[in-house]
Amino acid sequence: MSDVSAVSFVSSAAQLEGLDLETALMSVQSQRANLLEAQLEGQLKEVQERNAQIGKLNEALGAARELSARFSEKDGSTKKFSELIDSESKAIEKTDSWKAEAKSIKDSFSKEELEIYNAKDFAVQDTFGKEGLERKQLLAAKLTVPDDRTVTGQGLEKLANAASAAGISFDVNNKGELEKAIENLKSMIDTQSNSQQMDMLRLQSLSNKRNEAFDTMTNFVKKMQDSRSSIIGNMR
Repeated sequence: MSDVSAVSFVSSAAQLEGLDLETALMSVQSQRANLLEAQLEGQLKEVQERNAQIGKLNEALGAARELSARFSEKDGSTKKFSELIDSESKAIEKTDSWKAEAKSIKDSFSKEELEIYNAKDFAVQDTFGKEGLERKQLLAAKLTVPDDRTVTGQGLEKLANAASAAGISFDVNNKGELEKAIENLKSMIDTQSNSQQMDMLRLQSLSNKRNEAFDTMTNFVKKMQDSRSSIIGNMR
């Protein structure tokens, strides 16, 4: 018996000293029920934390798979992200000529098109009818400015953020390393899922014991009341 358990036992024994048998038994049952309730709350918290961790790992896995999809089937495992980012950067590079062309397009908008383009989304339909919002989206698409960052660069950032939220990190530089990271994430999720099943079994067991303890205490109280009622009835 540990020191803590010994102190708890001595403390409980001291509390029971001087009590009649029924009151002492009632106190023991009450302490047992409260202890099981506390254990159940702790187990429930552990289950919730594990569920949250599995969710974070799944987010990281989703980000990794999205990033993997950036590579074509012909790309080998050594294809680097830097190469993919470089090719994307060249494809979406913003130039002065593109900006001038976008300005020219906007200058060519009719008065009505400019009103639609500048209107707030929630007011477009009321002012320009059901097709108003769709027309605004088409006009905005003509002036869409490519992001300074690449799609792959954004994917890497998303993966890093998701992994950080899950308390892990991945240093991936090419497709092969990314595939290994995906397999590691799957393994982590499987491990957490297996532990989750054990957590749920413990949770169910504690829940059953807690319910049994409260049922026992309730029955004990009823028997005490019946016994006292019987005694009082006999005294009349």
